[in-house]
Formats: sequence, C-alpha cells, structure tokens
Amino acid sequence: MHWIGLSNNRPGVPYPFPVSNIVQGFADMEYPMMANDSHMPDPTIQRFVAEHEIAHTWFPFYMGINEHRYGFMDEGWTTAFENLIGQVDLGEEQAAEFFKQFRVANWVRNPGDETQMPIIIPANVLSGQGLGINEYGKPALAYLGLKDMLGDDLFRKCLHGFMTAELQNIRSP
Repeated sequence: MHWIGLSNNRPGVPYPFPVSNIVQGFADMEYPMMANDSHMPDPTIQRFVAEHEIAHTWFPFYMGINEHRYGFMDEGWTTAFENLIGQVDLGEEQAAEFFKQFRVANWVRNPGDETQMPIIIPANVLSGQGLGINEYGKPALAYLGLKDMLGDDLFRKCLHGFMTAELQNIRSP
C-alpha cells in the first residue's frame, strides 16, 4: 500500500482511486491505478521504483498535467515525493543517498550544454540527457529546496493551494 505513505506525507492528498496495482513487468511505467515495474533484485530499489510510479497518481494524473509538455512538473514533483517518502521509509540518510545516486550524480558529473537548460523548457522539444535531467533531478531539487526554505507547514499549505487552484482551473468550464 505505497499510496498510504504518499497520502499521509507528501503530497498529503488522499489517494484518488479505490485501488492500485503494481505489476512486475518490464516497463517502469505508470498508469492511473497501475504501475508496470521491471524486476529489481534489491527489494529496497524495487520499493523505490514502485513508490515513484505510484506518486504519478497525483502528478500528472490527478492534476491533469500535460506530462509530455511539462515534464518538470510531472517527473519533478514525483521525484521530490519519491525522496520525501523515502525519508519516511528508509531514513533521511539512505533516502539522500538514493537521491544523489539516481537523480543528481549523472547531471553533476556531465555539465555539458544540453544538461544546463532551464527546466521550464517544454519536454516535447528536448531530447537525450537534457530531457531526463530537466524532468527529474533538477526540478526535484528546486521543489525540495523550496520546501527547505519555506519549512514543512508552509510548503504543504502552498502545495495544497497550488493543487486546489489547478484542479479548479482544469475542472471549470
């Protein structure tokens, strides 16, 4: 029940579907109420991947974000949530290590022009290493930095305010 931790922590909004399924397949891909994850020999990594895919329930599915255009919100928020729920599951030290290993190391070690693009560039016009970096690590660091600057309570209030306003915007005629 990976969505319970995400419902109670970050994003801190109840899971919007009655059930969720995690299938051990081969795609590491998310769908509403379902994640199709590759087999990982390490159960901790398997959980890490599953929580990331389940976090997509909120971004983009619940929020209705265009994931192909605004990857910095889709993957960026999900990667930030992955780190925050990892702190609850694994402790801050191991969650930080996973985040560095999977989301930051490749970007920091390859400071080429295509990795130094602004994150707001629409994902559908990016490719290669710049696309992945702009969608995952860089925006997640920005969201986590914002959380650190605002503090937990104000960050949660702002996140929920953003989610509420966006939902009202997409659901009004």
